[in-house]
Formats: sequence, structure tokens, C-alpha cells
Amino acid sequence: MRYYEHGGDIYAGERKLLDFSVNINPLGMPQQAALAANRSVQQDITYPDPFCRRLTEALSKRYGVPAENTVCGNGASDLILRLCAAVRPERVLVPAPGFSEYGRSSALFGAEVLEYSVSGLCSAPPLLDILCGAGEGDFGIVFVCRPNNPDGSIMGMEDLIKAAQECERTGALLAVDECFLEFTRATSALAVMSRYRSIVVLNAFTKTYAMAGLRLGFMFSADTALADEVYRFASPWSVSAPAQAAGTVCCGL
Repeated sequence: MRYYEHGGDIYAGERKLLDFSVNINPLGMPQQAALAANRSVQQDITYPDPFCRRLTEALSKRYGVPAENTVCGNGASDLILRLCAAVRPERVLVPAPGFSEYGRSSALFGAEVLEYSVSGLCSAPPLLDILCGAGEGDFGIVFVCRPNNPDGSIMGMEDLIKAAQECERTGALLAVDECFLEFTRATSALAVMSRYRSIVVLNAFTKTYAMAGLRLGFMFSADTALADEVYRFASPWSVSAPAQAAGTVCCGL
């Protein structure tokens, strides 16, 4: 049986429905990005660049992360799945409530999924309590969403650094999902990523630029070997030419 669990399936019925679970920029896709995607559809008769060279260069300029530490994918959900495939964690920590793909992707590769409570305006204390009591190898990946989906709580930088330090101590990866961060004034985990190899930052063009249908995400890691391994688990041409063109334009806006 095929099961769809993300928001409303607006394609199932005869009538087009309004999906109130869609949490993207209500202003819609920037016109320049839509035009770039359209031009790509009209002009490209070849396969898209498998290394997303122009897009990766644009991301590098915008976020200040070297190209070799960047991986692009078919949305952030694709990169979450590939990260789990690359790491094959035995146990993971995920926020509850939280994005279901953290647990689903981990479980697909045999991981035991444990939850930590997220409530109020700060998601840090329950997670820090667990991490401070953890031993080496207890967790393979710890997922954090800033701000958390769906409740909007956000972990401050001081607590994020503490979590990164505990993950360094125990050998876990701290996967920080920042797909909604640009809707806030919070500082990105990228500000400290170079100091903590445990940090992996996930992001996408989906929310900020209303590009859900084009499917475009990206991942940053201070560990180049990990970035290479995550890339290795991509299907060929996983990022379409229109998505690459639109994303490149958005990086310059």
C-alpha cells in the first residue's frame, strides 16, 4: 500500500483543493526565478549538470561555504534520506512534534528512532539533558529544526553550540534543518559550523522562494568526506535543470 503523509493530497479528487498545510512564502516564487526555470525548459535538450556547478558556486558566494562542502538535492527531504543512507545510524534523536522525514528516513536504514520533546519557545533543554547523559556512540544523528516545524520553537545559538559540543564528544552528527530560518532573525548554524565538524546544515528553496514543485534543497558540512558520501547516494541527475536555473537566480536576489 502506498501512503502519503505530508499535508493534503490535492491531486486525488476531481476538484482542486486549497491545502492549508502548505507553509511556504505567500508572495510566491520570484518572477526572475520563474523566468529562469522557463528558459531552461525551452532551451535544455541535454541532461542537467550532475554537479550543479553554477548553483553550487552561487550558494558558495551567498552563504560563504566552499563548494566542496556543499551538496544539492531534490529538496531537503532527499538530502535527509541520503544523509541517513551515508551514515547508517543505529540510533537517532528527532524532535517531537517534528518533521516526519527525520524518523522515516532513519528507520528505512534500520535505525532506532527516539524522540525528544519540543514545546514552548525553546527546544533546547530536553535535548541537552539527553545529550549530556549520552555516552560515546549512543546516537548516530541528532536532528534539530530551527525553527521547528510545526510549533515554531527555535533553539538559540548558545544551546546549539552546547548540543554541537556534546555531539562532538559522543561522535554524533548534529543535523540542523534551517528550511524556515530565513523567516526569522535568528543566526544560522553556519556561523559556527567550521568550529564543529559534527554540524550538518540542511536548507531548501521550498519555503523562502515558494519553489515546492521544482524540488531543490542543499546541505552544508564542514566534513568534506561526508559531503562526498552524501553526494554518492544521489540518483543520477537528481536536480533538474529548471531547478538549478531558478536556484542560481534566487541566490543573487
